[in-house]
Amino acid sequence: MTTMLSWHYKYLHEINHWIRFHGSSIGILLTFLQRSRDALATTLLNSLSNNEKLILSYDRSNGHKLLDYRDSYIVRNSDPQICNLGLDWLDLHSAFLALLNGGTTDELRVADVEPVDIIDRALAINWAQWQNKGMLDRSSARGVSHVTGISVALKANSTTLTTALLLECAAALDEGYPLFRGSLREFTDPALQRMLKHTMSGSYGIPYWMAERIAGRAIGPNVVLAMIDFALNPPIPGLHYGISTVRWEELYPPCRFLAAAMSLTKNPVALEYLEPEPEVLLDSYRKWEIATGLRMGRVDALLTDISNLSGAAELPWVTERIPHATLMYSIELLRERKRTPHTLSHVGLNFVGDGALRFVDPSHWWVEGNWWLFPPLRAQLGVYCWPSERLDQDQATSLFIGSAVSSALDDILHNIGPLSNQHLPWTALEDPGELAALNNILHTVTGFKIGW
Repeated sequence: MTTMLSWHYKYLHEINHWIRFHGSSIGILLTFLQRSRDALATTLLNSLSNNEKLILSYDRSNGHKLLDYRDSYIVRNSDPQICNLGLDWLDLHSAFLALLNGGTTDELRVADVEPVDIIDRALAINWAQWQNKGMLDRSSARGVSHVTGISVALKANSTTLTTALLLECAAALDEGYPLFRGSLREFTDPALQRMLKHTMSGSYGIPYWMAERIAGRAIGPNVVLAMIDFALNPPIPGLHYGISTVRWEELYPPCRFLAAAMSLTKNPVALEYLEPEPEVLLDSYRKWEIATGLRMGRVDALLTDISNLSGAAELPWVTERIPHATLMYSIELLRERKRTPHTLSHVGLNFVGDGALRFVDPSHWWVEGNWWLFPPLRAQLGVYCWPSERLDQDQATSLFIGSAVSSALDDILHNIGPLSNQHLPWTALEDPGELAALNNILHTVTGFKIGW
């Protein structure tokens, strides 16, 4: 029983990341930034001559990144188009890292570049690339700064408060729902509850105790989870209709989280003593908007016209398959957010009481269905898995190729050494035929003789 429940809580923790990332405006922005840099990477690599590719392959084998703000062959290239493509890719890559892992990355410190300037340029590149193809029309927003202000690193002791840390804190807190409120709690080994408390005493718990320290009182997990959801949903230029410019403190989730915590010193919310029902949750968001001056974002753009996984798998462009697949899931998660926002802000509610009924009989619940709560592609014990009712083997293989090529593009352009493979199912890499076929596809896409 303990082993089964332990696996269950770990699984809940992992799908929590999926739901919060792909069901939030900041997660959708990060998806588009990844999509943009993959498209840019293929354009850049295919713009290089065979001689330039030989030079770059030699440089990379000798420990030099193909792209680097400080110095690289591409950035120094005499062809302005290639140089600009390289700088644009670096802006997209750095903006992604800055928004997810901290306002100022080590790379930006060395390059002496203000993260807000990088993110502003990245949002302009991103919106221009996908206007009317997943994002809103940009014609009225050209030439304006999309992000203003100055970034500030937010630290607690020696740990930086980041978007990634907010996601981890929320996932740990949501594990507590079945542990302390689920129907199997009386059969649960107390060691599992102690393990969760130990987790919350470490770095994953930093946002929680920071919020309570700022508020000056115990506010409870329901409030902290709502604050994290408020933080993860800023207004995004290109996604939120009528928004072309945001301030850094309105865009960056940790800034939003701390502002909401500060507002609690004078403005308590009903979530401190009521369950997270939709109206209670939305009332908290409205109060935080008024108290902080920070708007709650929404996604008004039609993210993709692909309506099923098989359609995404059959796209001819390798790097477009995974973005369309995940954005299709985002559309379903956003529909659920409109109907029952508390099932995304408090993911653990899906696993206790009436919420768990959606897994027993998906047709009789607030929202019909549940497939969008689970990542479609998984590796279990090194074996590649997919939903057989939604994909055949060829389509699943097509999405696997898309995922593998996307990660390889980052490795080729911005890392050195062998391509990373920890995220890939190892059984696929053990088969010589499958590995050779995958490497041939990568060579076709990139023009570089590099593989796993």
